[in-house]
Amino acid sequence: MAIKQTITYNSSNRYFAGFLNSIINEVGIKGFVEQEKGIIILLLDDKDSKKLEAFSNMVTKYLPHSIFLDKIETLNVDETPLKKTFSSPAYKIALCPRCLEKLTNPSSARYLDDTIRCKHYSNEKVLDITDSMIYSPHYSSNCSLLLCDATKVDELFIMTDDEKKVLFSIEKPTIKATIKDKVLKEITGKTYINVKSPYNIKSSLSALNAKDSQLDYLFFEDTNQTKAVVMQKNITIIKDNRVSTKLTNLNEKRDINRFLNIADSIECKNNAIGAYLSVKNGISFMVSNDIGCQKAITIDDFSLERVTKTSTKQTIH
Repeated sequence: MAIKQTITYNSSNRYFAGFLNSIINEVGIKGFVEQEKGIIILLLDDKDSKKLEAFSNMVTKYLPHSIFLDKIETLNVDETPLKKTFSSPAYKIALCPRCLEKLTNPSSARYLDDTIRCKHYSNEKVLDITDSMIYSPHYSSNCSLLLCDATKVDELFIMTDDEKKVLFSIEKPTIKATIKDKVLKEITGKTYINVKSPYNIKSSLSALNAKDSQLDYLFFEDTNQTKAVVMQKNITIIKDNRVSTKLTNLNEKRDINRFLNIADSIECKNNAIGAYLSVKNGISFMVSNDIGCQKAITIDDFSLERVTKTSTKQTIH
């Protein structure tokens, strides 16, 4: 007998399954993980209770949350978990909990070691990414906030549990949060602010140094955004150059290509209607069917900035 988990995973990225595979190998339990389109299969031998418990403890302690993680179905099945190899390419994800433990624990042999690179998701290669961000305790217009002390999140912001899961996920997207702390409201002059938790070596070390100096947060100009919006249980990535899958070339026109990729992701490429709203390229309404895809209505002369300014003036008067 074996334990089989079918995990709905809304991405073709392989790092989450790679973390599971790495734990399987470390514990030495008989099992495997495999990934197909939108699904991760985990199969574990349930005969060795000690190794099964060790796997469960390692998953609880070291498996990071992912914004692409969805439903999990667990069954007892009459299958033999034969060994299968699994590998993952390198990704621009944050340090995993195990690497962070090495980096931030004073008793660790690699405490404050900025050469740490994560290889815990079955990846042979690693990415060495230069970070030119400047983190400061002083706020300037349109800065984002780097949360340095995760334990202060509920004191500083009003967030749902789902928003906190996204904020602390392995992808580390920027989210817009409602400010709760009065001092932070006074500093920024805002009720909302873009928030990010440490997402690489430099930001993690900067956050650790700030926390040691009793600073709960720092400010920075987030020019390398992975930005997400959380609406109840729905997570939408609205800007990203780190973990999103590159678009398939389905049409030479950029806007139509983006529309077709979205329609294809929900398996409606030949039967879809959508609106494309762009600050640079105006507004268009698109239709796709078996014959092709075209813009049914186009509004070229559109400026979000002008509309916003006009609306603001009307409100003031």
